[in-house]
Amino acid sequence: GLGAVVVFPVTVTVPTIAENASFSYYIIHDPMDARLTGTGVQSVQVDGVDVPARYYHTSVTGSTVDVGFTQEGLGWLKTQAGKSVVVTFTGVVSSLGVDGVIANTAFLYSNTQTSADPPVTPPLVPPANPPSTPPESGRVHENWGNVVVSKIDAGDHHTGLSGAQFEVYGVQDPYASDCSHAQVTGDALRVNGVSRFTSGADGRVVIDGLFVSDSKNTPVDATSRCYVLKEVVAPAGYVLPTGAAALTPVSVKTGNTQGVDVTIVNSKNTMPPLPLTGATGLVVLTLTGVVLLVVAVVVLVYRRNHHE
Repeated sequence: GLGAVVVFPVTVTVPTIAENASFSYYIIHDPMDARLTGTGVQSVQVDGVDVPARYYHTSVTGSTVDVGFTQEGLGWLKTQAGKSVVVTFTGVVSSLGVDGVIANTAFLYSNTQTSADPPVTPPLVPPANPPSTPPESGRVHENWGNVVVSKIDAGDHHTGLSGAQFEVYGVQDPYASDCSHAQVTGDALRVNGVSRFTSGADGRVVIDGLFVSDSKNTPVDATSRCYVLKEVVAPAGYVLPTGAAALTPVSVKTGNTQGVDVTIVNSKNTMPPLPLTGATGLVVLTLTGVVLLVVAVVVLVYRRNHHE
């Protein structure tokens, strides 16, 4: 959900350069989506092995992240011709926007010079006017959605109920064609650091930032994903459903919902008040007993005096 960390691995291939040449700069530039905060780099690897940190420098400006190789790193890159450098960029999903599609495309800025030694202080961010158009890494994206619940009175569908609390769960078959038989799996999901979502004065609950699909994993770009809502607290004065009745499967589609995804009703609590128990009940019953005893004694004394 919102607050989740997304990762975008970007792969670039190191070209072969002449013996008497060197890289003058080598920069992987990623202008990440503005809906991502806390952007940065998780790792830089070649052949699955971390590249020494002294070989590159990471800089972040807004949501844009650059990985630029240092002088020592440029010299080392020359020895890695034909290999792939994999930079894994990261960010935290802070909002969905309208379409719910968070895309990522990175660019490789590189150049060579006729000198066996790389520059002492190579550029670590892209030049303003590169000599050629930088190649793209290829666009990848993730699809996110939300769910809007309307909580209403079973006897009056115009009355929204506030104070109901829900949890949301993943399911065993998230891409089933019919979500109505979805089976819960795992713990309650967290969105923006919370795992319970409460209906407002209008009876609505909005749960933002639920993952739907992406452009790489099967099923690629699925348009919806199944989740299950569980009611854990009923509105005041209403019955909390139990067992399967507390579970509501939902189909979450990419993008922000226009309207309501699912309506859930609650019936009023018509049970009579329960008998008093515990310390409070004991005190009340004791005081009642004392009062009755006093009344009985007064009546008895009155009768005796009356007969005398």
